[in-house]
Amino acid sequence: MKHDREIFRQTHKGISIEVSKHFGKDYSTDKEKDVWCFYLLLAAEQFPKEFHDDLYQPFNFSDYGTPMQPYAECLKDLDWHSGMTYYERTSPSDFPFKTFKAGCDFNHLWDEHEYFDAESVMNEAKRCVDSLFLKFPTLATNEILWKEFREKHKAMTSLNKSIDGGGNEFNKTKEGK
Repeated sequence: MKHDREIFRQTHKGISIEVSKHFGKDYSTDKEKDVWCFYLLLAAEQFPKEFHDDLYQPFNFSDYGTPMQPYAECLKDLDWHSGMTYYERTSPSDFPFKTFKAGCDFNHLWDEHEYFDAESVMNEAKRCVDSLFLKFPTLATNEILWKEFREKHKAMTSLNKSIDGGGNEFNKTKEGK
């Protein structure tokens, strides 16, 4: 059995999509089969502020101490293929945004004999993005999110330069002592 995956990436309406094909076993025939998933790559900061806590929840723990990452409730009713089945926080601690990957899988008992390919799965992912914008009409695209970040960063850099005289005053004072 193969153990590799194929990844297909695309942007739809400014939202990053990842379609994944990995290989699994068809238990009725004992043969290898393609297993498809799609994911939306998002950041909490793209959404209205009132959803940030729901989108980036802390881990819960089972009675046995196993960490469990809760799904964002506000995303569950989007147009996922059989519902949202995957949620992962993806940003490192020093990243400027709280990023996450939300998705769903195909090849369930009720659809295991249907044919899926990268194009059909990507089309379903695009419908999910469309439903995301229906639910969150003010959702910021990736481009808008980064543009706002760069503008804030530039403003903060300019502010810091004006406070310390362009970065040189502190050095002159230290050297003069």
